[in-house]
Amino acid sequence: MKKIIEFLEIKAKKKLDIKISTVEERALQVKNKIVDSAERKLTFIVHLMKKKLDKYEWMEVVTNSIFDTKRAFQITFNWLVASAVKIEAQVQLLKRKCLHFGLNLVSATYASCHSNLYLHPFIRPESIFVNSVEKAKIVEQALINKYNFCEDGKVSVYPEDVKLTFGVEYDMDYSKRRWFQRTFLAQQYINRAGTIFIRLLLHKREKVLFVFLENRKHIGSNNELLDSTRKLQSQLKDMIETINNSDIS
Repeated sequence: MKKIIEFLEIKAKKKLDIKISTVEERALQVKNKIVDSAERKLTFIVHLMKKKLDKYEWMEVVTNSIFDTKRAFQITFNWLVASAVKIEAQVQLLKRKCLHFGLNLVSATYASCHSNLYLHPFIRPESIFVNSVEKAKIVEQALINKYNFCEDGKVSVYPEDVKLTFGVEYDMDYSKRRWFQRTFLAQQYINRAGTIFIRLLLHKREKVLFVFLENRKHIGSNNELLDSTRKLQSQLKDMIETINNSDIS
């Protein structure tokens, strides 16, 4: 991972404050019951002109500030003043570097980190409720230990988005919050194949909705990947139904 950080620093033309989290630090956080919050992001500008007389083009790159082997490391490209050809060239360069360093780079659209997952009128994400918070923790452990998922960080979600789309009501005291603070953090996971995201939405502090979002950017027209993703969703739903019907409290 140090090699890809060095590559990003070359692009940024400056030292980036990306911390590599160790196993010992992670264990200490668990021991001290430190609750993860929304991670600080790092932002830098990449200039895309090769010659002085070229048209001025640039893009913004946003990355996580912490690298942890138990989590996905996110790199986001944002642009307004750049051609699609040059952006695609940067994406392909990053893919080649990750392949060379033995890293698995997965492409995803911005929808994966958006508050509202119901962005397409003909594609509704699948979802299923887990009856209690305690059972939801068991499902989370199964995702990581059995189904090869890893954490994808926490996403800021507006209560209005999930209430309209999924009927989820988040227990929040709006009177003590300003308008820009009226979001909550939702835990999100991604499988290591990069084909599906799972977002957890807490409903009235009583039960948890697991929302499945297919990564269509990565799946593309690959029918084999699509079939394996649908099969995985079916397996996960069966597992959740089994846990819901169990006597665990």
